[in-house]
Amino acid sequence: MPLLRTLLHAGIETPPSFPLMLRATVGVGMIWNAHTAPVESMTIGAGSNSPGARFFTELERDVSRARMTVTTTELRPTGSFTTSVASEVAHPAWMALRVGVEWPLR
Repeated sequence: MPLLRTLLHAGIETPPSFPLMLRATVGVGMIWNAHTAPVESMTIGAGSNSPGARFFTELERDVSRARMTVTTTELRPTGSFTTSVASEVAHPAWMALRVGVEWPLR
């Protein structure tokens, strides 16, 4: 199943007069798949602060919320089986490190 993720980020960045660009953002969005799920994102980054192409590195941490159905089967001392179905919520998290070059639009 293809995976599509949309995120909207808002953040802060050091002014252009600083020699090093530091950035922090937070974001929210959705993971679009067979079962859609919300996702939250936080990033911190640093890079050169030149007017043209600039190098950067950024660390992103994402957390989602996934509802799942869990089926458990127990063997009783009498020899019979008991099956129960419950709905649980998991919060998978992952991180990504990006290193690259960006061109500002200013």
